[in-house]
Amino acid sequence: MQTDATGSSINESLYSRQLLVLGPKAHVKMMQSKVLIVGMSGLGQEIAKNLILAGIRTDIYDNSLVRMNDLNTGFYFQSQNVGQRKDESVLNALKELNTYVHVGICDIMENEGMREDVLKNYTLLVQVDADLRKQERANEATRRCNIGFIGCMQKGLAGCVFNDFIHFTTRDVNGESPKLGSVTNISYERKDDEYTEDLIEQHRRDKKQKTEEHNVYTLRTVDRHNFESRDRVKVGDSVFSITVINPFEFQICTTGTVEGDTYEEIKKTKVFEFKSLAECGKEENDDIFKLFYTHALFRDEHGRDPFPRDESDREKFLEIYEKNYGKASSELPGLFAETCAAAFMPIVSILGGYVAQEALKLCSERFMPLLQFYFFNSYDLLLPDLFSDKTEEESNKDKNKNVDLDDYKHEDSKFRDLVVLFGNRKLDQILNAKIFLVGAGAIGCEHLKNLISDVTVTDMDTIEESNLNRQFLFRKKDISDFKSAVAANVICQMREETRKDKIVPYTLAVNSNTENIFNDCFLSKFDLFALALDNAEARQYMDGRAVILKKPLFDGGTLGTKGNAQCVIPYLTESYSSSRDPPEKEIPLCTVRNFPHLIEHCIEWALTQFQTLFTEVKQNNNSDESRSANVVDESGAKSDEVKLGENLLEYIGQNPPCSKKECIKYAVELFVCFFKTNIQKLKELFPEDHITEEGLRFWEPPKRVPTEIELSEGDELHLLFLLSCSNLLSTCYLDGRKVTKDDFCDDMDEEPCDNIQKKKIIFEKDDDRNWHVDFVYAASNLRAQNYKIKNAERLDVKRIAGKIIPAIATTTAVVSGLICIEMYRYLFNKDKLSESHENEVKEDELQFIQIRRKSEIIFKNSFINLALPFIAHSETLPPIEFECKLFNKKFNLWDQLEVKDCTIEQFIQMFADVTVEMISHGNKLLYCSFYDMEKNERYYRKNIMSTADENCDFVVLDVLFDVECDHCMNIIVKR
Repeated sequence: MQTDATGSSINESLYSRQLLVLGPKAHVKMMQSKVLIVGMSGLGQEIAKNLILAGIRTDIYDNSLVRMNDLNTGFYFQSQNVGQRKDESVLNALKELNTYVHVGICDIMENEGMREDVLKNYTLLVQVDADLRKQERANEATRRCNIGFIGCMQKGLAGCVFNDFIHFTTRDVNGESPKLGSVTNISYERKDDEYTEDLIEQHRRDKKQKTEEHNVYTLRTVDRHNFESRDRVKVGDSVFSITVINPFEFQICTTGTVEGDTYEEIKKTKVFEFKSLAECGKEENDDIFKLFYTHALFRDEHGRDPFPRDESDREKFLEIYEKNYGKASSELPGLFAETCAAAFMPIVSILGGYVAQEALKLCSERFMPLLQFYFFNSYDLLLPDLFSDKTEEESNKDKNKNVDLDDYKHEDSKFRDLVVLFGNRKLDQILNAKIFLVGAGAIGCEHLKNLISDVTVTDMDTIEESNLNRQFLFRKKDISDFKSAVAANVICQMREETRKDKIVPYTLAVNSNTENIFNDCFLSKFDLFALALDNAEARQYMDGRAVILKKPLFDGGTLGTKGNAQCVIPYLTESYSSSRDPPEKEIPLCTVRNFPHLIEHCIEWALTQFQTLFTEVKQNNNSDESRSANVVDESGAKSDEVKLGENLLEYIGQNPPCSKKECIKYAVELFVCFFKTNIQKLKELFPEDHITEEGLRFWEPPKRVPTEIELSEGDELHLLFLLSCSNLLSTCYLDGRKVTKDDFCDDMDEEPCDNIQKKKIIFEKDDDRNWHVDFVYAASNLRAQNYKIKNAERLDVKRIAGKIIPAIATTTAVVSGLICIEMYRYLFNKDKLSESHENEVKEDELQFIQIRRKSEIIFKNSFINLALPFIAHSETLPPIEFECKLFNKKFNLWDQLEVKDCTIEQFIQMFADVTVEMISHGNKLLYCSFYDMEKNERYYRKNIMSTADENCDFVVLDVLFDVECDHCMNIIVKR
């Protein structure tokens, strides 16, 4: 168990997903850090939220007073806080996020400056929403105190982040897991080719000395190694620099020899030197930086931000801009001046997640830091052609034509900032929009925070402790409650001024079994679907519903520090299902059973044993497969070590333990069977010098010759196997009588159980008290010791066995913000999306609906990796067109063939040129050509819509024709 800075144990159940991102060592170092956040606007609250969830000790400071419009992005402000200090207003809410973390207020300011005697006690200062000139002064103070500095601000639809870590060493540049694998061959070479010369020169530099002899070895790997030249790997017990020859070979230069059959990447440290903000500002030439620096000069001159949508302040701002940077070439400076007093929640979410991740890098010494500015803007929400090649005169003409100044009239209200940014008409579009949110986990919680529209949210999952680390709406008291119900209740209380009574929760999954609730009529009332799911199956299902109903869909997902956001817009883009990730590579069964060479193989084997013993043990299981899976004593003698040999698993099922003593006895026998007897039998079948019929050595890499393990009472891993196995057997057969270490030594006097009924156990990864992970951890590492494979940490075993997706709150916040911007883009422009219809009518019965849309509105998909840090956007892809041989037409996924309600008989007659072989919808088979008419009669003369739910306006038919057709458009029957 790890410990934090105070010596207290770290709750691995709480932090498990984050530990998989950062690693235990980095997490402990992070616990020893302390961050001060100055500024508690919405952006400051977002940063604080993410850091506190991550486990960072955090102090805050902001003595300014809450205003009504601060409630727009300040999600921890309540209406009663108006007129109160911001830091005091949010303190209790921040403390509730993580009871393991110190959160306090630090009065850091003194005479317009910071108290450096206090400042030097922190690891990092984060200054929020201060202008660049103030940030420069704060940065100078942090440099004198030798602590890190991050300055950030969000103005209107633009954001700016600056990093200064002074001198920073990262122990992991990219955040990827170290590459490891098996070596099949090591060959010795003495070539004077370019690889060898490079390698020898690199060896000299690394050793910082001259060597007289150099041996060059080429190593061939089982799978692609994906190394880059100059990477470092560990082979056997030695670490080498390498040069890559091809994806399966790399070379090593050494004065000695190379021995070993595995390789492992060694993460390199990298040192970064930073400049101050004042120095970087002199060199920066980004257009967004110019806006923020002009903003700082404006504040120096006027002591405030430009008034929102104020023509006089706009001119003053442009005058300062032109004095420093020349005449503006676009509307961007003027638009910044008009809107910089406003804040926008999705951008707050993006910057808050981004800044918090940078803070975690400094505190954990992991990942690539920002060097040194990051700028973000979404002005294309207002002016789609803002960054086009239009002249200034053309842009001004378009602006004057489209802008209604009355639309931007605002008052000091909770929605003031949104009116300043988008106008009253667009605010109405946002407030009146109806969104169907599927998933109330990490991204779902962030969506509920970032949106102010009517939201119906559904999620069948209940809250677990591991959720609390990144799903910020949940608390420990909510564990076992439904996520959607708790999230809806909490967000309505938290943001009562903007969200009260606007969220409706459901506790159901979305699949074919719930279509009686989430039917077409129900889903048709929503403007868009937002997916916050953790599995591809549910995404594909909702994607299919979106395509049929012609609804836009916005999807996002995360994997550690990586994330993506995808827009699916009817008629304009491909759908989620148009492209799929490659399937996971499966491990061959023979490798798992007898010839593992990676720890993943051992974990898979341990899971199989878990399921066989505690989940799927069958009575009288005499199959050949069962016998071959366990190498056993052929004599069948019941020795003290292993009774019944290969029938041991069967014997346990047929003769279940009736006492703790028997559970322990079986656990000991299983240990000997798994890790000694089975190994002995395998080596008897295939001795170490065994030669195949082809004349090759049987135990060639990647195969490894195993060795037996003798049970040792003093070995902790052996004891953990016996304890976990005994307790799981007890759970199965004895209603969970607890087995302890003492029970291994004592002569127990206990009542045997009668009428034993086996309780099947399903592997549960997130309960550390149930022995499930303990068993798999012990069994997999003992198996690894059999085959001389490096043992894995418990957390890694838990991740692989439980198929856990690493996750962290920072990535979730960024991805949600990116998705919400695209949702707003759609809501603002859905009426502008032009469409032209191309209809073809055939015999007044079949109608081909083909809609082609062209739009100047460009929707964006996003891809992020905050470890690098990297955020990229790409235009959405158009739908692919296919050739339908049946109707001799080109079509895409949004096209459909519509039929007015008719009988099955009439439907078949419509397709006179082909034979209809089968008709179905959902789980109902309506017609089958090779059935006799008596079987088909049930639906044959009934209207098709009569077989559907009465609330449905249409059904989608699955029709099989005798014409071979790889792609066929959707066939819709309407009432």
